[in-house]
Order: sequence, then structure tokens, then C-alpha cells
Amino acid sequence: MSSNRSTVKVAAIQAEPAWNDLQGGIAEVMSLIQEASSNGANVIGFPEVFIPGYPW
Repeated sequence: MSSNRSTVKVAAIQAEPAWNDLQGGIAEVMSLIQEASSNGANVIGFPEVFIPGYPW
């Protein structure tokens, strides 16, 4: 049995959302994705409802 292993780098985002600002939230997400990607992340996880920044 052969073993095909590969490394996956995961980024877990912990950041303050742009509260009640959809466009600002999208801009922040794009910036964080770029940063994580440039650091080698293959998978990026954001908190639930991070993009709309809705204050529950």
C-alpha cells in the first residue's frame, strides 16, 4: 500500500468585522484572504456571519 501524503496549510481568521458595513466587510475579507494566501494558506476559515458584520 502506497502512502500519498500532502501538506495543507490552514488559516483560521480571528478579526474584528466591519459592523453593519457590507462593502467594508468584503474589503476586509479580501485583504485577509490575500494575507493568508501570501503566507501559504490553502484553506481559510472565517467566523460565521463575518462578511455582513451583523451584531447579534
